Amino acid sequence: NFRMGIVDNYEKIRDYTVAVVGIGGVGSVTSEMLTRCGIGKLILFDYDKVELANMNRLFFQPHQAGLSKVAAAAKTLEGINPDVVFETHNYNITTVENFDHFMSR
Repeated sequence: NFRMGIVDNYEKIRDYTVAVVGIGGVGSVTSEMLTRCGIGKLILFDYDKVELANMNRLFFQPHQAGLSKVAAAAKTLEGINPDVVFETHNYNITTVENFDHFMSR
């Protein structure tokens, strides 16, 4: 029996951890939606800094320019839902040593 807008065991989302690689156009929206839904934990990976050129994405704010994208994202997302656990990693996952750490997370 399908009921529009009703999800059985909705609280179960608190049991899940999701890793988001790249906090750009897609990653920032994905992170925000998961945060608003009440995901248990988000692990954010990005090696870039917030630039004024990123402001068209609506997620970052001008005063965050110069911060790492993961730090700025975690700060913004904590304001949306402080119950989510955020773990941030400011590095490029494509190097051998960083990839190993990424896979261990």
